[in-house]
Amino acid sequence: LQVNVEQWLPLFNRMSPWMTAPPNHPGDAISLQYDAYHPFACNICKRGPLQKVQLLQCSGCKIVKYCCKDHQKLDWKRDHKQFCKLVSKLKQDSCQGQNEGQDQSSKRNNDSDIVVVKDKASWRKDYLQPITSIHTVAGTIYPMQPRCQSCYKAEADMPHNSPNKSKSVPPNELVPCPRCFGVSMCRSCLGDNHSNLTWKEFHPGTNDILECDHYLNNLLATGVTIDKGPLCLASKHNCSTLFRPRNWHEYLQKKRNDFSMSMVISMTPILHFITENLSFPLTIHHALSLDGVDRRVDKKKIIVHCVGAAATEEAAIRAFAEIARMDPVLQEVKIHLIGPQIGYADASNNGRVFPLNDFLSAEEGEELLNTSVATVQSWKGLYHDLEDELDEPDLYVAFNCGFSDENHLPYWIPTLHSIRMKNIPLVFTGYDFNEVRMDTQLLAERLQMTSIVHPSPNPFRSLRPCPDPTKTGDSPFYYQNASFSVVVGKV
Repeated sequence: LQVNVEQWLPLFNRMSPWMTAPPNHPGDAISLQYDAYHPFACNICKRGPLQKVQLLQCSGCKIVKYCCKDHQKLDWKRDHKQFCKLVSKLKQDSCQGQNEGQDQSSKRNNDSDIVVVKDKASWRKDYLQPITSIHTVAGTIYPMQPRCQSCYKAEADMPHNSPNKSKSVPPNELVPCPRCFGVSMCRSCLGDNHSNLTWKEFHPGTNDILECDHYLNNLLATGVTIDKGPLCLASKHNCSTLFRPRNWHEYLQKKRNDFSMSMVISMTPILHFITENLSFPLTIHHALSLDGVDRRVDKKKIIVHCVGAAATEEAAIRAFAEIARMDPVLQEVKIHLIGPQIGYADASNNGRVFPLNDFLSAEEGEELLNTSVATVQSWKGLYHDLEDELDEPDLYVAFNCGFSDENHLPYWIPTLHSIRMKNIPLVFTGYDFNEVRMDTQLLAERLQMTSIVHPSPNPFRSLRPCPDPTKTGDSPFYYQNASFSVVVGKV
């Protein structure tokens, strides 16, 4: 599906303004909608040691880094002021807990993720939920803050040699991997081995370079977003007959040269970004072909209610045109995105309609869709409060839903009760197979919903690896829509 890193990286380095700008030149700011946290990069432009940029560190939280004072001021106004105060309070409470003799053990699976907390419930209520409410990405910064791969000590907890008391101080205790800049080791664990470091010292226990590649590709995919904007693409031409690929390999065999960026689609970060967005429509398209789902859906029209939708689905609006591209029989395609984190809709324009043909450009050689109606509609709010305003669906979809997560379940239960009362399939995905298996079990036991497609790996999961330091198992990465299942309410 993709070319080896060493083959395309030199070309990427020459083509990308994000890579080639001088180290003392502040880069362009990433849009909040497409933001992603990287521990060794400026929190605004995502440039850092990969581009030989020297970073400063916030002296408050001692986690977030910046390439210059201007970007620090911009981030402070944007949302870092709230984040910084919450993290500072968390550290104070942690120190108080230590003084009171609380358990000080550190484990990757602990929700507090190394800090001392009185209990998980108070951690979620007092810190995790407020941090996440600032912005979705803010909730990932604390658990993904720089740590030593060996002793797992956080950089924010390490003493700094510099007596500098200014607002930003240079970090000096962690050394990042010189190839991917995604993981690090502290100087104590490295010992005297500070020169001629390679990726192998930073990825212990791995027999190949794949893990390092994943961290590097994830960072470069963010750089692509800054250079070119969101790579939310649909292919340029309609299929003359129904196209039902079984996996990404079959899809790209037919469609690789049918994109406006076909010359560079083999570059891994670009391919990762494109598949991250196309994963949503292609998962729907794949589900419509499965036994137990296809016989319940009208062949000439499809109305999908995407419940619990968030920024990731909104970013993929244009990509939903691919459903109509691949099925010439369809005359009507309506996708409703409904969720409390929807950003394109508010009280004044809830139900905003986006005609998919409006996203296509004749100048780019993009053919208009054959369907008479092809729209995406955004609704901000909880599904069970809005369902009476929506068209009756042919299919429910919940991407990366996490039904079995006790933090999310109270918000899901009313919506799931509404869905179970109708004889309409619900397709849902998760970040790994075990998560989907637990979600399926919960729906069966709590809501008596029947499985019509058992938990399975999704052949159209995103190819972009996302780091998750709390993830157990062989790989510290997760993938959007990694596995899926289909259930139906008991009528």
